[in-house]
Amino acid sequence: MNATRNACTCSLKVNGALFRKDVPPTVILLDLLRECLGLTSVTQGCDHGHCGACTVLLDGVPVQSCLVLAISVPDAEVVTAEAFFPPGSGLLHHIRQRLLTAAGPQVCSACLPARLLCLLAQATDGQPPSPAEIEAFIHASPCLCGGQAREEPVSMSRSRHEGVA
Repeated sequence: MNATRNACTCSLKVNGALFRKDVPPTVILLDLLRECLGLTSVTQGCDHGHCGACTVLLDGVPVQSCLVLAISVPDAEVVTAEAFFPPGSGLLHHIRQRLLTAAGPQVCSACLPARLLCLLAQATDGQPPSPAEIEAFIHASPCLCGGQAREEPVSMSRSRHEGVA
């Protein structure tokens, strides 16, 4: 992603760290996060905002980063799954393996980070979700990037998942 003479300054707080770079005005947040910052939990899926694989938290709200121009959200706070599941920690892999046992093919490597990020964003008490809450969420929101059709958005309210087994 090379800056051109028409570059605009993009200034964001990403996973707690300040980021500032000149980028072309057409760069989407997804590309900025992956190419400039190496945050690979933000996965390119459909490029139309349907699959949710590119979901990040933007000022605390889940958004599809493939639909957001990087320069359109100056000084915003962006949180990716890496903030909760640091690379090399093995946490995301451990959760995925546990969910594969419980949920089977509904657990997809491409969209799992974004789906877990949505679940974490919905925690109203500031505590991480329990294993039962994670499993209920995965069962209630099957993978979209794998082509499985569903009608409800990835970021459903937490209350809808309580009591789901």
